Amino acid sequence: MGRLWQRLSLGLLVAILLVSAATGVTEPGRAAVKAALFIPEILPNAPIHPQRWLREDPSYEAVRFSYGGAQGTGDLYAPAGGGKHPAVVLFFGVIPAGRDDPRVVNLA
Repeated sequence: MGRLWQRLSLGLLVAILLVSAATGVTEPGRAAVKAALFIPEILPNAPIHPQRWLREDPSYEAVRFSYGGAQGTGDLYAPAGGGKHPAVVLFFGVIPAGRDDPRVVNLA
């Protein structure tokens, strides 16, 4: 019976190592980890915020832009480090609470 538990434990350990390696090496695995770390950031009462442990706060800049004959304003949040990064455009339409609402800022 003891030998069976050793084999099961070893098999479980190998499975965990393989899943961990695949998660860190493959593009879908990295995306899954980033998504899992993102979820607590947008939940207002989450007890932990792991992204705050791993990253510096982003830089913020209010920007003005032209489209058609009108002027628009927006908020630009950029990662603290330099280099290329993917982007997300959030368009809320009408924001009853305003652009500076903590829920909107946390999501951004």
